[in-house]
Amino acid sequence: MILDKDLTNLLSEMESGHFDSGDMLEKYEDLSFDNRRSFLKQTFELLKERNLLLEINKELGKQLELGPLISKIVSRTTEILNADRSSLFLIDCQKDELYSKVAQGIDFLEIRFPISVGIAGHVARTGEILNLEDVYQHPLFNQGIDKSTGYRTKSMLCMPITNIAGLNMGVIQVINKKRGVFTHRDIEVLKSLSRPLSLALENAILYEDTKASQKKIEALLKVANSLSSALDLNSLFSTIMAKAAELLSADRSSLFLIDNETNELWSSVVAGAEVKEIRFPKHLGIAGQVATTGKILNIPDAYDFPGFNKDIDKKTGYRTKSILCMPIMGLSNQIIGVTQVINKSTGVFNHSDEEMLGAFSAQAAISLQNSQLFEKTVTMKKYLEAMLSSLSNGVITLDHKRRVVKCNPVSAKIFGHKNPEDLQGNNFAELLGCDNTNILKEVEKVFECKQSNSLYDVDYRKPCGEKISLNIAAVPLMDDAGNSLGIVLVTEDITKEKRVKSNLTRYMSKDLVEKLTSGNDRLELGGTKREVTILFSDIRGYTSLTEKLGPNEIVEMLNEYFTHMVDAIFKYDGVLDKFIGDAIMAVFGAPVVFPDHALKSVNAALEMKTALEGFNAERIARGKVPIQIGIGISTGEVLCGNIGSDKRMEYTSIGDGVNLSSRLESATKLYRAMTLLSEFTYEQVKGHVFTRELDFIRVKGKRKPVRIYQLLGQAGCILDDTTMKTVESFSIGHELFFRRDFRSAHKSFLKALEYDPNDLPSTLYLHRCETCIETPPPEDWDGVYDLKEK
Repeated sequence: MILDKDLTNLLSEMESGHFDSGDMLEKYEDLSFDNRRSFLKQTFELLKERNLLLEINKELGKQLELGPLISKIVSRTTEILNADRSSLFLIDCQKDELYSKVAQGIDFLEIRFPISVGIAGHVARTGEILNLEDVYQHPLFNQGIDKSTGYRTKSMLCMPITNIAGLNMGVIQVINKKRGVFTHRDIEVLKSLSRPLSLALENAILYEDTKASQKKIEALLKVANSLSSALDLNSLFSTIMAKAAELLSADRSSLFLIDNETNELWSSVVAGAEVKEIRFPKHLGIAGQVATTGKILNIPDAYDFPGFNKDIDKKTGYRTKSILCMPIMGLSNQIIGVTQVINKSTGVFNHSDEEMLGAFSAQAAISLQNSQLFEKTVTMKKYLEAMLSSLSNGVITLDHKRRVVKCNPVSAKIFGHKNPEDLQGNNFAELLGCDNTNILKEVEKVFECKQSNSLYDVDYRKPCGEKISLNIAAVPLMDDAGNSLGIVLVTEDITKEKRVKSNLTRYMSKDLVEKLTSGNDRLELGGTKREVTILFSDIRGYTSLTEKLGPNEIVEMLNEYFTHMVDAIFKYDGVLDKFIGDAIMAVFGAPVVFPDHALKSVNAALEMKTALEGFNAERIARGKVPIQIGIGISTGEVLCGNIGSDKRMEYTSIGDGVNLSSRLESATKLYRAMTLLSEFTYEQVKGHVFTRELDFIRVKGKRKPVRIYQLLGQAGCILDDTTMKTVESFSIGHELFFRRDFRSAHKSFLKALEYDPNDLPSTLYLHRCETCIETPPPEDWDGVYDLKEK
C-alpha cells in the first residue's frame, strides 16, 4: 500500500513512540478515510508486534538454561519473522570460535566452528547486518552444506547480537522468508528482538557459568574427599584415574609420574590381584610431550595428531578419538607428572574441561605428593625400625613423664622382657625396680641438665633376678627448634665382655686387656706373620726338686712362683702364651702390636730376676730351698694365630724365633747365666741395657750361627767392682779369641777368673784357648760353637 507523506510521517512517529497524543489526534483527523484505515491497521500490527516482543521477553526471562533458551529463541524468531528456520551462535572470545547448543534427544549438543568461517563468522567479526535475497550469490556461503543435507537455502537475514556495552556477543540468522524476502521492517523487528535476547542470553551464560562453577566445586570437593582418604600410592593411582574419567565424562584416563632418577614416566596398573608398573622414556608419546614441554594438549582427533601411536589401538582394538592431556604441577611449580583423559562421551573436550582438569590436577598433585611423602615416611620408619632391630645395643626413648616411647628388641631383652611392646608406655622407674635406683639417678641428671651422661659397668638386676653389667649412654632428645622431647638411652650388655676380660687377664695385664678390647687395636686371628719377641723361662734342676718335695708342696711352690713371674711379664705388656710344666712362654708384640716389644721383654726379664730374688728370700725365711731359673729371649718373625683342631684351638706363636728362644733358655745352663739374648733382640735394645757378648753359637737343628749376649742389667746400672772387672777382662779375652790371638786371650780369661773364679764363661773360653793353642784351627775357622743339646 502506498501512503502519502502525512501518513508516513504519522506512522514513523507512532513507531518511534516519541509523540504528543493531542498533536497525534489532530494529524489523524487531517488524514483521508483510506489513510485513516491504513494507519489503524498498521497501528494494530505494531501493537501486536510489541505485545509479542513483550511476551517473548517475559518468556525468555524465565529460562536460565542456555540450551533450552537458544532453542526457544530460534523457534520464536522463526515464528515472528515468518521464516523457515533460524540459528543462533555465541562468540567464544578465548578460542575465537562461534558455538551453539542444538537439541539432541533430551540433551543438548554443543557445536563449534572458527569465527573466521562463513556468513555468521563475518557478521560476528564485523558487526555488519547482512540481508541476502540469494545466499548462493554470496562468496562466504558454503553450498556444500545444502548438497549434503538436501536443503535449499535461499534468503537469509544475519544480524549481530550486542550486549549493553555495545559489544558483539553472538549472531542470529534467519533463513528462507516464507513469502518473499526479508524487508527493512524485518530488520527493525529483529533489531528490537535482539535487545531482550542479549539480556536473556547474558543471564543464561552467567547462570550456566555459575552452575558450572558450582558443579565444578562440588565435583572437586568430592574428588578431594576421595583423594584425601587414599594414602597408598597404588590405590591413589586407581582413584585419580577413575575420578578424572568421571569428572570429565570421559571413557578412560591415565596418570603418569616422572621418575627424575631414570628420566622416565611410570604408572601403576592393577591387573587382577597384581599391581604392575609400566615405564617408558619421558619424551615419548603425547604424555611425554606434555611432561617435557609443560603445555596442555587438547586433541579433538588423536589420529590427526602426529605424536599419537595408532599401533596401540590396532593391538587393543580400541578407537582413541579425543584426548586432553595436562601436566601435574608440584608445590614448587615443577612438573611431577601427567594426567590424560580419553574420549569424551559428548564430543570433544572444551575450555571448561581444561579448567576442570587443571583444578583436578592441582588437587591430585597435593594428594600424590602427600602419598609420596607418606610412602617415604613409611619406608623411613621401616628402615629405622630395621636399623634399630639390627643394632647390637639397646635403644630406648623416654618422654618427659619418664615413660618408654620407643625401644628396640635388644633393649627389651636387656631389661628382661620378650617384646619391645612390653616396655612401651611403661614408666622407666617401674621397669628398673627398686634394685636399680643408681641408674635412675643418673638418668634424672640428663633430664635436669639436658647434657649427655655416660655410665660404665653398671650393675643391673633383671626381674628374674639375673645380674648383668651394662654400659649406658643417656643423650637429650631435641627437635629441630631445640625443644626437648625427652632422652635417648643407649644400653650395652657387657656381661660377656667382662667375662672375656676376666679370662684374658689370666694371659695378659689388665691394661693390655683394655687396650685389646677397646677396638683401637684389631685382634687378627687365623694366622698372621709379624715380628715379636719371645721369652722362655725354666726352673733349673726342676726334676731333682720334684723328687725332694711332695706333690702338694710342688703345686704350692709353682703357684707362688708363676704368680710372681706372670706379674712381671704383665707389667711390661707381655702375653702369657702357655705354661709347659715349670716353663713359661711369653710373647711381646702380639696380638697387640708394640714397636718396643724387644725392650719390654728384657725389662720383664730383669723384673723377673728381681721378683725371683724376693721369692727366694721368702722361701729361705721359711726354711725352704731357693730356686734358680734360666731365661732365653729372641726377636724374629713368627706366625701368630689360632693353632689347633676344629674342636680345640688356642692363640699361640710358632716359628724360628720361638725355637731360638727355647734353645737360648736351655743354653743358660751351659754358661751359668740367668738370661741370654739373641743378637736379634740385642740389636733393638742396645743402649738401653748392660750386656756382655758371650758366644757365637749354632743351635741344634740350625745351620746359621747366632751371637748371644748375657743380660746383666739396665744401661747405666751400678754393679759390684768384681763383676765389672770380670766382665771387662772377659770382653777383652773374647775379642782376642775371635782374632785368633789365643795366648793373649788365655791371659785375659785367667785374669777374669782371678776376679771371679766362678765365672763359668771365662772357664769355658780358657779351655777353648788351650785347645786352639795345642791344635790351631784351620784358616776358615769362624769361632762358632755348636750346641750339642736342645
